[in-house]
Amino acid sequence: IDFGLSRHFRDGISGVSGTPGYIPPEVWRQMPWSPAGDVHCLGVVLYQIYGAPQRAFQGTTIPQIREATLCTKPDWNAVAAHTGLVDLLAKMLAKDPKSRPSVATC
Repeated sequence: IDFGLSRHFRDGISGVSGTPGYIPPEVWRQMPWSPAGDVHCLGVVLYQIYGAPQRAFQGTTIPQIREATLCTKPDWNAVAAHTGLVDLLAKMLAKDPKSRPSVATC
């Protein structure tokens, strides 16, 4: 899991680093890590906890997982039984890091 990784990249270093399925879309796009990436990773973990065994971004290969992360939304039915969780996760897993809640509000 990539929690805290953004702390090491505050100087604008970019590149794909992390675990496929947890890597935020902006990192797949070769943009710098930021705290918003950690919010995305937390969203993936929460999705897996409440939507188990389903993963937020499906694929059996790294390119498939990358494509799912960049282009698809998770199946919200997997977590729909948990009131209010879908709205929070949808914000945390937003493709645009500027649309995600801050670390402090999660």
